[in-house]
Amino acid sequence: PHPAAPSLRPTPAVPRVSPTPSTLLGFPTVPIVLAVLFTAAERPGWPPFVFAGVVTGLSPAFQVHSYGTAVVLAAFWASFHRRREWAGFFIPALVLGIPAVLWLLPESGSSLRIQIGWMAMAGGHRDNVLWFWLKNLGLFVPLLLIAQFVRGLLPTRWAVNFAPVWLWFVVPNIWLFHPWDWDNQKFFVYWAMLGSFLVAALVVRVARAGLPGAVGAVAMVLVLTLAGGLDAARNADFSASSIRFADNAGLDVASWFRTRTPPPAIFLWASNHDHPIPTLGGRPVVAGCAGMLGAQGTQAV
Repeated sequence: PHPAAPSLRPTPAVPRVSPTPSTLLGFPTVPIVLAVLFTAAERPGWPPFVFAGVVTGLSPAFQVHSYGTAVVLAAFWASFHRRREWAGFFIPALVLGIPAVLWLLPESGSSLRIQIGWMAMAGGHRDNVLWFWLKNLGLFVPLLLIAQFVRGLLPTRWAVNFAPVWLWFVVPNIWLFHPWDWDNQKFFVYWAMLGSFLVAALVVRVARAGLPGAVGAVAMVLVLTLAGGLDAARNADFSASSIRFADNAGLDVASWFRTRTPPPAIFLWASNHDHPIPTLGGRPVVAGCAGMLGAQGTQAV
């Protein structure tokens, strides 16, 4: 690189992790809002509803799916627990949220289309839908069905309030809502996250049934978490799960652009997501990664 260029030479390989910033905000928002509404639905007072409504109304700024989940599920709960305080939730949630949702709507129109079983028959797979979900989630679905529908097993009203969340599983198994079919997982994740409360309650109930129950509960936990635990362990092992983000030549190119071009300069660039100019050069580009643009229904030209 040029002698005046700053050093940009870290280790040549980086961990293979790429958390989406919107996810880090969206996922915590939903359980916080729903926890507030769940406890407030049978108690007097406006402040919890207004707080949940304001937080929900701001959520489209970072994740539309969290907004839709909170609003639609709250509408079901409002029909279960009819109280005037629900207006304190829906007024700020809709007034603040709808303009952001309209602004974020894709210009290319709707991507809605039917694909039964989501990914069961996609990408070269030819799985039966039931086998597809059993293979991917193991005991989670059977345990969730037991916790949801076996009456008297769990002394909690969460099972009733969770019932509408099955729509977040059934509907995305029929229709695709995004240009990239994989993006339907943004609906499934809320079904799995909220359903985990019921599954956890069932495991605790089994664990309290003496020594055999405790052994069975430990076995359930192992089966439910082992696959994810193995994936997490592999991702934490940088020797087994790492990729080269930028080589030395790429670091040199980024250094040159940071020191030899004005900050407002706009560049055309190759469409791969790890190009050194948009990632390390600190300069705006005409368009983002073609793959990511395509997932949002936009085609780069």
